[in-house]
Amino acid sequence: DARNFQQFAEAFGLLLDSTMDDDAIRYHDVLGATYMEFGTSNAHAGQFFTPWEIAKMVALTQVDAVDLYNRLAEKDGPVTVHDPCCGSGTLLLAFASCVPREYIDRRRIVFSGQDLDRTCVTMARCNIRLYGLNGTSLPLLMRRRVAREPLRV
Repeated sequence: DARNFQQFAEAFGLLLDSTMDDDAIRYHDVLGATYMEFGTSNAHAGQFFTPWEIAKMVALTQVDAVDLYNRLAEKDGPVTVHDPCCGSGTLLLAFASCVPREYIDRRRIVFSGQDLDRTCVTMARCNIRLYGLNGTSLPLLMRRRVAREPLRV
């Protein structure tokens, strides 16, 4: 009904507003933080979401500007950043926050991930799209070929 749509529109507006700070992109995993806040993670399956500060520290240890520039200069295609247990995509967002945005906008860096949890894959897909990490035209597929095969972002 109209009331539900209005609430959805307001919530979506808040989500979009959370990505910008004074016309600059502010990377933060609002979806994953909300998911954890509601207590919907699966602790019995070992599901744990990396706090933003830890994800940022890990990303900073992996980003060497000179090395990244050299890799991009040597490669015809993009450099892929892949998280094999992506959850909501926090580490992907943290990595994106550590590299020049022009590398992302020019698709010199491509982000991908996989997870066993369908909800997590959906959150990661939303984050990738919300922050424009792979451009708007790249379809992000979620398939399951075998029962325990990870879902890919």
